[in-house]
Amino acid sequence: MERRLIWALVLGVLFVLVLVTKNMLGLTTLERSILASISNESGSDASYPLDEFLVNLRGGGDHYLRATIALGLRQGVSDDGVKEKLAPIRDAIVTTLSAKTLADLSTPEGKEALKNELRIRINSAVGDDMVEKIYLMSFATQ
Repeated sequence: MERRLIWALVLGVLFVLVLVTKNMLGLTTLERSILASISNESGSDASYPLDEFLVNLRGGGDHYLRATIALGLRQGVSDDGVKEKLAPIRDAIVTTLSAKTLADLSTPEGKEALKNELRIRINSAVGDDMVEKIYLMSFATQ
């Protein structure tokens, strides 16, 4: 009986450690593999995942958007280059997202238009065409 209790405790501790490690690393293995395959398909040198965005949508009410975005970078752009310009990148994204209404984002065409607009606004904010593509890793509206 004591052995079962000890094994149960050990497995419980391992389970908690796995959850904590997953949360600390941010992206899941599946998300990392998706980013890797996307980078290879587009010919882009790299993609850069950003932290989650949570913004109120325009139009009043309780509508909001929660999205995780990755930047498809032009070949030769490094992670350090992105990190140096993270403030204007995030500002351009938040400003663009919060100007949208729920109706703007409810269709596939609306999402594609958003991705194009984000790419243009980010490149304008950093003064360089470093972003070739925008990837929506998660996207939920309410």
